[in-house]
Amino acid sequence: MASLTCQRAREIVLMDLAPADDVTAARQHLLHCPLCASETADDVDEHVMNEINSRRKPSNLILRILFVVSAVQALIALPWIFGIAFLWIGDSEESVAHITRDGVIGFVIGLVGVAVALRPALAYFAISVCAIQVLIQIATIAFDVVDNDVSPTFELLHLLALFILLLVIRVAFPRKR
Repeated sequence: MASLTCQRAREIVLMDLAPADDVTAARQHLLHCPLCASETADDVDEHVMNEINSRRKPSNLILRILFVVSAVQALIALPWIFGIAFLWIGDSEESVAHITRDGVIGFVIGLVGVAVALRPALAYFAISVCAIQVLIQIATIAFDVVDNDVSPTFELLHLLALFILLLVIRVAFPRKR
């Protein structure tokens, strides 16, 4: 690349993938070009920082916590889908229906959390899925406690779903420095 325009040099520097020679030439252009180094190019610094911040990745610690919490949620919920309630003592038909419903909701949110932990790019889509699951759980908790189907302390287990939602939001919108 013998002759670079200022605009093209900026584009190359901001590209995700570009040939190393082109990036080197673009950086040299930006360093030595009087127009690029002038005060009129101050907005470029802000643009570059905005690009960098928009491409920030969530921390590995957040992703690991999300993976562990989501896997625990999915593993706890899996037997519930089939009416096997190892964390709950209930014998009536309503108990089996309740635990099955909670199992499906918990398993879905657990799998979504694991998927986001493995592929953070899915976080934006996962926010809506997790939020719907949490809203369903909140609505059913209200009915279950009022009908005395289950104790409020048992329903505290659903805080895992809320925690997963908060972690997914954190992955979708990593903190900018």
